[in-house]
Amino acid sequence: MENQNKTLLIVIITLIVVAAVALYVTQSPTRNSGDADLPAQGNDLADVYSSADRVAFEAYLRENLSELSPEKEVLGGTFYLTALDWETDREAYVGYEDGHIALNARVGFSMGGADNDIVQVDYFNIIPVDQVSDEAGDMQTQVVTDGDASAEIMIVE
Repeated sequence: MENQNKTLLIVIITLIVVAAVALYVTQSPTRNSGDADLPAQGNDLADVYSSADRVAFEAYLRENLSELSPEKEVLGGTFYLTALDWETDREAYVGYEDGHIALNARVGFSMGGADNDIVQVDYFNIIPVDQVSDEAGDMQTQVVTDGDASAEIMIVE
């Protein structure tokens, strides 16, 4: 009888340990496989950003778009945001223009500072016009020149 009690006790302890390990593993934050190319912020795990962080990022982007864009406005225009599409938790596709030229970019952001409340732009990469396609496939581009200035514009039919 004493051996049966010991065996039962060992089985119960083993089950408790297995359950505790399973609970620990399922509760640990992990990096999504789609985030493999994104830099981790602060530690080896990717940060998860809230909708409030996205609102802060969009406000920062709207306010600082002219400074962030590697292409500068032309003919006295000022860049304004025309599209923002979240690709991942920390990356967005943006469209913007100044009334004379329209551009598209992929922008990555993170939150920094002691309280993770400061928007940081990790990259701002212009997407060349020939890489922008519309789902219907009816987009064309045309180079327009005026004296020394030229611009590539998209024509949607």
